[in-house]
Amino acid sequence: MQYRRETTDPQDEIFDVLTQDGELTGERAARWLVHQNGLWHPAFHLWIAWATPEGLRVLLQRRSLTKDTMPGRVDVSVGGHFKAGEFVPGQPLAPLMLAAIVREVNEELGFRLEPSVIQWLGTRWSEAVQANICDREVQYLYFWLRDEPLVAIEPDPREVAALLAVSVRGLLELLEQERMSVEAPVLWSSESGAGSTRSVQAVTFADLVPGRQRYWRVVLHLLEQNAAKGEVPTEPLVLHGKSEADAG
Repeated sequence: MQYRRETTDPQDEIFDVLTQDGELTGERAARWLVHQNGLWHPAFHLWIAWATPEGLRVLLQRRSLTKDTMPGRVDVSVGGHFKAGEFVPGQPLAPLMLAAIVREVNEELGFRLEPSVIQWLGTRWSEAVQANICDREVQYLYFWLRDEPLVAIEPDPREVAALLAVSVRGLLELLEQERMSVEAPVLWSSESGAGSTRSVQAVTFADLVPGRQRYWRVVLHLLEQNAAKGEVPTEPLVLHGKSEADAG
């Protein structure tokens, strides 16, 4: 039976189908079919962070309630799929790959990103099961360390419900369950736009996309170290995770 649900995500978007090792099979399939049949496909995460006098902050997004996966959850700065023909296995900084990331950042945040600022972190294999969806992604991980927070952002409300500036240290303590919540300034919300009247949101563990506790801890520690030393990691990450099994 063909999978459908009410969503603003284009279900007929075509993705490359991958092997479990992250190589191209030569096959392509529509988004709905990829998610229905649990086919491996390429995606990316971009982490955006900046230093403040109080410590490093990271941009997180609360996903729109109309997303087909993890609606309403708090997620990485920008996440997206590589469309068919854009994924180049083993070449994370290939022009086609960077152009796809620039496009997705513009679509989600309304912000023009220069490809030269994108740095590669590594690769993650992700398996997440919810309702009628089995989402298997080979995620290429990237980061962008800025000197200041983003300004002049105009996110697409079909993609993003809110943008939050979250303390990396506070988020790590939340992931370690050393605190119940972390307060995050709201940079933008779909209800109020930039400079929301609700200037702070309390983010709890239950708000986060599930199954990523270990992954997020590793990346956040790495961002902290990189920001402190001003060095780019030389060894790429290789991570595996299942949303129902990754408890830490």
